[in-house]
Amino acid sequence: AAHAPPPQDVTSEPDARPTMPIQGQLLLSHSSIDAYLTCPKRYQFGYVLRVPTAPHHSLVYGSAIHHAVQEFHRSESRGRPLSEPELVATLESAWSNEGFVSREHELARLEAGKAALHRFREDRLASGVPPPAWVEREFSFSLGGDRIRGRFDRVDIVPLGGEGEPAERDVAAALAEASRPGAGSRADVVEPSLGLLGREEGTITDSKT
Repeated sequence: AAHAPPPQDVTSEPDARPTMPIQGQLLLSHSSIDAYLTCPKRYQFGYVLRVPTAPHHSLVYGSAIHHAVQEFHRSESRGRPLSEPELVATLESAWSNEGFVSREHELARLEAGKAALHRFREDRLASGVPPPAWVEREFSFSLGGDRIRGRFDRVDIVPLGGEGEPAERDVAAALAEASRPGAGSRADVVEPSLGLLGREEGTITDSKT
């Protein structure tokens, strides 16, 4: 009598399907590059197959704080910094209850966020430092045929001045000059900062590509 072949242990067999390279231009960022360096499969699932993942409470917290600080800087640049109740309301509007271990855990993290924003606002107003020149400034450039993108959370430009030189420069004109056609690699940067040369000091906070 004919006998069926013994079953194969498919769990121990590697995936024999060939892995094909991604076609076309890659669009890379800090998070996608970090995912690939951590685990190529993580990059594949997250950025090629786009498999959804559950949010983590630390990302919810950080995103809401980030949004509140961003809105504070924007209001500051308009000459009217957000009051503390307005800042807290901005935090709460960006808050999500996803990813927390319990309701008590969520409320504890929310209170911690409010306390952090209170300290941030007090320190910021007491510093006397001018508002940031840019908040959430995006940039993008080509590298080896692929596209790299990111954003500067905050850019401070402080005029240094000097004898015979104006203390301030026209930043918009410098940016326009840096991004004009024929300006070399600078023209490929969406929000170029290379034009800020001369008697100015630029500080970029939390740059992510």
